Amino acid sequence: DAFTVLLAPIELTLDSIDPISGYPGDFLNFSLTGTGFQTGAVVEFLPDSTFFDISASVITSSLIQGTIDIHSDTPIGFQSVRVTNVDTNFAELFNAFEVLEITIPIEVTLIDPSSGYQGDTLNFQIEGAGFETGATVEFFSDTASFDISASVVNSNLISGTIIIDQNAPPGFQTVRVTNPDLSFDELTDGFEVLQIPLTIISIDP
Repeated sequence: DAFTVLLAPIELTLDSIDPISGYPGDFLNFSLTGTGFQTGAVVEFLPDSTFFDISASVITSSLIQGTIDIHSDTPIGFQSVRVTNVDTNFAELFNAFEVLEITIPIEVTLIDPSSGYQGDTLNFQIEGAGFETGATVEFFSDTASFDISASVVNSNLISGTIIIDQNAPPGFQTVRVTNPDLSFDELTDGFEVLQIPLTIISIDP
């Protein structure tokens, strides 16, 4: 009887994915490296597989390439990557791909009112984008001349009060908003301190 020596199957392993992250709404080209990939192997992201449309082709037994369409409503966080061969064997990379939160750059576009007199206490609003809870508001270059209390209403609006010191120097101030992550934006010369008009009460003689 003839005796056939069979080659041992190559173990299915998964080593890396590139890229390792993306944003909701992204359409990405990707590659996976490992061993033992079989033609027809399937690529999945877990646990949220329904949020990804993945098209994959086995290039060699150690390389898979394809595209990932990340749905716009995909949850933020890590996904494990699974490759399943046609013989149902599979390998996983735990938390190998991260869906990142889309962040809006901070921008200051308007402050209302844009001026006040020495000694005034004013309610104000700042409009813009990318404001985060806990953002702070400062006036430059005379920070010590202002007592500012501010609250983030939403990512586009900050409201609060400004107390202008009676001795605040007249002139323009740059308005700066700083997020907790230390990103900031400024409105150059956005606020003007006005000098209290001189009032003549009486003259004698």
